[in-house]
Amino acid sequence: MANEPASGEGLYFLDRRSPPRVAVVKMVSTIRAHYFSGTFPKEKIYDDLELGQRILSLDLGHFFWRQKLDLGHLRQIVDAAEDGQPPELRALDHRSIADAAIALEVFGSVPSRMPDADELLFAYRVIQRLIEIANRGESGVQIHQARGPLSADFDTFDLAAVLTCAEQPAGTGLGRQLSGLLDLAVLPTSLEIVIINIRNDAEIAQAVIVAALLKRRLPSLKVILEAAGGNEQFDFSALVKPFATNASNLGKFVDYYLPKQDYRATLRPLLNMLLDGQTPGPTRLPNLLPLAATSSVAAALVAEDVKDAFLRHIRHSPPFYSAGRKTLLARLTPARCHWSACYFCTINTQHLVPGGTQDFDDTTAHYAMHLIDVLREKEIESLILTDEAIHPKVVEGFSRALLESGLNIVFRARSRFTDDLTPELCTTLYRSGCRYLGMGLESASPRVNALVNKHRGAAPDYCAILRNLEDAGVRPHIYSIMGFPTETLHEISETRSFLLRAIEEHHYVTVSANTFYLMRGSMIALRPERFGIQKVEERGDLRLVLEFEEDGRAERLQAARLAAGAVYQAQFLPFGEDIDFAEGFWHFIDQAGVFYVQKVERRRNPYRELAREFAAPAERVRSRFERPLSRNWLFELPPDGDEDEATICDWVTLNYARLPRAWAAIALAAADEPIAAGLRCLPVPEQQEAHECFVELQRAGFFSAPVVNCPVESRDLKLEFA
Repeated sequence: MANEPASGEGLYFLDRRSPPRVAVVKMVSTIRAHYFSGTFPKEKIYDDLELGQRILSLDLGHFFWRQKLDLGHLRQIVDAAEDGQPPELRALDHRSIADAAIALEVFGSVPSRMPDADELLFAYRVIQRLIEIANRGESGVQIHQARGPLSADFDTFDLAAVLTCAEQPAGTGLGRQLSGLLDLAVLPTSLEIVIINIRNDAEIAQAVIVAALLKRRLPSLKVILEAAGGNEQFDFSALVKPFATNASNLGKFVDYYLPKQDYRATLRPLLNMLLDGQTPGPTRLPNLLPLAATSSVAAALVAEDVKDAFLRHIRHSPPFYSAGRKTLLARLTPARCHWSACYFCTINTQHLVPGGTQDFDDTTAHYAMHLIDVLREKEIESLILTDEAIHPKVVEGFSRALLESGLNIVFRARSRFTDDLTPELCTTLYRSGCRYLGMGLESASPRVNALVNKHRGAAPDYCAILRNLEDAGVRPHIYSIMGFPTETLHEISETRSFLLRAIEEHHYVTVSANTFYLMRGSMIALRPERFGIQKVEERGDLRLVLEFEEDGRAERLQAARLAAGAVYQAQFLPFGEDIDFAEGFWHFIDQAGVFYVQKVERRRNPYRELAREFAAPAERVRSRFERPLSRNWLFELPPDGDEDEATICDWVTLNYARLPRAWAAIALAAADEPIAAGLRCLPVPEQQEAHECFVELQRAGFFSAPVVNCPVESRDLKLEFA
């Protein structure tokens, strides 16, 4: 982005003579790596060439997560809860705080490098514990890793309850949290307009409350709520009806709502009109819902052409760094998915441009060449294409255009399972820089896929497609859904077996193993009776995921969740025993974007490689002890009165073992000095015995091996020696 600072924190005034009149504010949701990188300011002022305005950018998530994981704050919580807590858990609390700086450094390093598998497992384990500690100090909210602060005082999916909180924010925990975050921000008095971005349905309540707080501070402020760029699975246009119904109350806090992605074709002229002191009159624009009462003097608002706005959007999209590569997040075209037919999907509801082409025609080629020009001008090294499902012929056309351009980049894209992905095409994709291709399988059952209109005709040869991609060097990723309405337990098992087989038989096949959610606005939600659904429950007019009833729902959902857990365990904790940890880790690296970077940067699954390393023959394991271990996530649990033994615990797995104290000291020092050197300091009769002990410890899940995973308070791996 033009004049964007490269590093540091704080507020950057690029031209004090021109204070910003517009602010863009992001709500609190997923904890993100760049919050801890030191290279992304939590607030900044920059020239937004896409909007044509000087902008104050403010990310409340940055404030929130840095505040909640502040070590001084966490120490106070732990110290206040010392009495009555088991010593092992106290030890974990203190160790998590002691290791917090390392864990957050690992997580925050993702913009500059790709951490190793054991580093990320360690970072997740520590951060998970830190959030658990932080929650003990909360009142009225619970902190969620993916969704930030969740209210315990009122239903955030009930608009009436949200509006009540907006009237008196200090009366709820969430209101107090958001008010405190705004107190940390610098809000210049020059502000006239605030654009609040929402990314998921949990942020809607936050957005309304923040709007109310901002209007208290700056009463003449205009607030625009914008859903463009939000989670693509949500149909934010479904909020138009409850918003319009409650416009008289909601309009006191939010002036305009823009539910769709039109690349600011509506926002840009709206901003210009408001900054000129004009008020838009009644309009039927597809991406504008006025909420506040308008004045009697109103002007006509004309939206820009979406295709022109898209080109400008791509031209001015800001690059960022990921694993040390200068990266751009962009779309190839503004069009919807070329398929646009799956009955469970709401992705395309956000787009105004009709379905994408199945050919690399002149229009698509124009978009591709425009993107390639932008990549060259911005010196981009890595490209993330966010188009939902690009037709293989279009991916091929773009790949050939990249090859002809001579650009040296890597990129990731999403297409679909199709027999068009021949060995020749997959080789072309790799040569052009494609390292990741996501494809929707959904179900391995032809009946289920036909039910939800995923495929028409014969199913493609899934196994051959995965093999073609892997042989070429492109890492395949599968999107699956289990637990569809009417899906049988046998069909869920078929999908599970296919996915596990694919993970096992290939170097780096990975899976988003989703369980079925009924999305508001989907064809299944609109015609539930066609899919065996007996009753749909909204449970809140702001909720974009609906509850439903059908015969066998509980059993089907349980089977789907167990199947999904097994898939995550196969990917991230092979040979492990902790499904919940594996799935939690997936959500952590998925929502933070780390997983996708790892897929581009690594040719083989690093978690399965780690497991193979520690399942190696004994002689190969022993050879590792001749040099310092690159990392050592071991620590000592509190002594239990036995002076001759010590209890050590592995952070990555939470396994622990009781060892002779001298042996424990060698294990704890292994990151700095080879184990073999430490063993030579032992009496000769103990050396071989200790050596065999450490080999077994590695195989049991120590020294950063995610092989066995169990709660520290429930299992002791005490080793007995003659």
